[in-house]
Amino acid sequence: MQRGKHAANRRDRGAERAAAGGRRRQPTTIFRRVATTGLTAFALTVSAWIATPTTRAQAPENSPIAADDNGGRVDTLRLNPEQQRELEHLIEDLRDSRIDIERRRRAASILLDRGWPAAVVTLHRQLGHAEDPNTKRAICQAIALTENPSPQLVDPLVALLGSDDAPTRSDAAAALARYDTPDLVDRLIKTASTHGKPGDPVAPARLGSIQALAEQRNPQAVHRVIDTILKQTHDTDQNVRAAAFASLTRLTGIVDFGSDADAWDRWWKRTRRLSPERLLAEMMRNLAARSTEQANQLKTLTERLVDANKTLYDAAAEDQRPAILQKMIDDDMDELRLLALSLIERRTLNAQPVSEEVRAAMRQHLTDRNPQVRATVAQLFDRLGDSAAAERVVELVLGEWDPTVQSRYFGLLASVPKAGAVEPALLLLERDQLRNAVAAFLAAAADADLLTPNQSRRTLDATRRFLDAVATPEPNLLRVLGRLGGASDLPLLAKYLDNPDAQVRLAAAEPFRMDRWPVTPMLKYLGDQTLGPVAIEVVSKRASDAASVIALLQNKPTEADRLAKWNAAVLAVTSRLNVAELAKVDTHLIANANADQAALHEELLKTAAGLTSVNGAAAPVAPETEAVRNEAALRLAAFYARHDEAAKARTVYQRLAAKKTLDADTRARLASARIDLALEQKQIDEAVATTKALLAEDSPVAADVLALPWLDAVQAALSDKRPTDAKTLIAHVDTLLGQKLNAANRSQLDMLKKMAEMLLAASTKTSATAATE
Repeated sequence: MQRGKHAANRRDRGAERAAAGGRRRQPTTIFRRVATTGLTAFALTVSAWIATPTTRAQAPENSPIAADDNGGRVDTLRLNPEQQRELEHLIEDLRDSRIDIERRRRAASILLDRGWPAAVVTLHRQLGHAEDPNTKRAICQAIALTENPSPQLVDPLVALLGSDDAPTRSDAAAALARYDTPDLVDRLIKTASTHGKPGDPVAPARLGSIQALAEQRNPQAVHRVIDTILKQTHDTDQNVRAAAFASLTRLTGIVDFGSDADAWDRWWKRTRRLSPERLLAEMMRNLAARSTEQANQLKTLTERLVDANKTLYDAAAEDQRPAILQKMIDDDMDELRLLALSLIERRTLNAQPVSEEVRAAMRQHLTDRNPQVRATVAQLFDRLGDSAAAERVVELVLGEWDPTVQSRYFGLLASVPKAGAVEPALLLLERDQLRNAVAAFLAAAADADLLTPNQSRRTLDATRRFLDAVATPEPNLLRVLGRLGGASDLPLLAKYLDNPDAQVRLAAAEPFRMDRWPVTPMLKYLGDQTLGPVAIEVVSKRASDAASVIALLQNKPTEADRLAKWNAAVLAVTSRLNVAELAKVDTHLIANANADQAALHEELLKTAAGLTSVNGAAAPVAPETEAVRNEAALRLAAFYARHDEAAKARTVYQRLAAKKTLDADTRARLASARIDLALEQKQIDEAVATTKALLAEDSPVAADVLALPWLDAVQAALSDKRPTDAKTLIAHVDTLLGQKLNAANRSQLDMLKKMAEMLLAASTKTSATAATE
């Protein structure tokens, strides 16, 4: 079981190396990785060594740097202000004894990755002078995971082989595996072979050098390395012999010989005649076989352990489950920690609570050694909206080396924005891999009013710069622009509404939900397959003009789910129209009348008149003036009249007439409309009664206004060649209004009388002629 655990640790270490490194590896580096982690890649590596022996390619050296061993300030003149801030933050993490070694190792990894001269000086000084051994160990572990670390770090690493702290010696030995130059091998062999005076304790440097030799697999030096280590197996000191046997096992992959010095001697006598290349190939096979065996054993045991723990959790009572989750979260095995997180995720999906004790345990693993665990924890806290976790992430985000984890950190911060994360976000906004996640946080921070004026300006400047530079930007940059931009940014924002990328288009449309942006640009997209739902929503919530209603009417969707929202949007905007805009909509509908729109036209006018609810409310959502309600009522009655629904029209007129607050113009139009409806329905007695009633009111409508529908009815009768009806109507006008008409209407009435008489005479003559014939 212990062997399986060691194999797991080596596998994790290999995975971290793969995550940390991005450059192409040289063959000898590949071999070292395979030998260390047990990965099988013999065919891809040994042939390259046999064909062309190589030495490790070093990264280009910077100009010579003198480390300030007295703790003086590191020269950072070559760094810009943002790099300076990042350097200071990483150094602080590296030296802080309160921080766990995993986070400090990630800080060292970032410093190595940056490659700044100031960063190399810092690492050199800390390796030599840091008081906390974990600072040195963190740097060593970071170097062991780095491709082509600076050669200027070799000397302090060799010095650490003499540390009294055994874990520090082991980490330094592993770090030196990244350097396989002949002079390093010579130094290690010399130290490993140095004997003190009889009776003196064994120098730690000797033990550390023996460990370091086990990491050196340079094809040109492999025979010398094995010779040197074999000699130590016959040493009189037990610690030296133990170190030698352990190093031989690690170097060769042979586990059967253990501490049998004679067995190792016999093996070497048989093997030393092999060429370096063939010897390396044999070692490779041993390591691969050992790794495969251990990996299979570990896989089987891990699966059984995970299944057992899942069964235990499922069988436990609800009140016992938090304790089980806490134990799994804190387990050293990655698979169990990930199992615990998957069970917590299941709880969140099932709307089950996650106790504070479990949350506290999860927060400890925001710095877990496994980036998958860190990322999953952050994602779960995003779902949970955990403020304490967000506060912790503010401290961690700059020191995190894995971009996926950093993105998840910013996902959590976007859900629970923290002002302290704004400055780190502005720094990391420059990184392509993180920009979208960082922008999501900055947009949320802007919504929460967490940005200072200076931070808002810097965020907006950077956002504009990135948007100007690419054809298809990160969607969240557009959300930032929507929250911080102004009128001058409207063309830039509107441009992306036509972008080929659907996500970019949706992100560009989102800001138009806010009052600071106009609705008009979205009218173009009401019928768009991608942006249509957003456009309908924006218009529904914010528009208050006829153009928006007409645009909706011209883009009626066919999908059932979208159709319901479209209909609600038409009514919602209508409920906010003023009198002039309502008249435009009504005129448009009359001009484009069809059977399909008749019901909507009616509902629209009823909504504007306050006779129906919008969004389930008892009255229109937006408050309406009496003038709009009255105008809508008049137009609704006219609609009923056009559709031969006189009874409905009369009901609307009666309700409107009952109001005591009508202005003079509305009252005049109402009177005229009521008489006109009666005349159109040939209800002469009703028209007479209505006219008399209006004349008898305390505030009568002018007689000339009441005369207009009568005169129109006379003209209609004459046009239809109904002179008798015309004379009847003229008689009523004379009786009711004759003495009250102004000169113009009196003159018109006299003319209509003559026309009626002429038409009647002609009609009589025609009838007489017809009778004679």
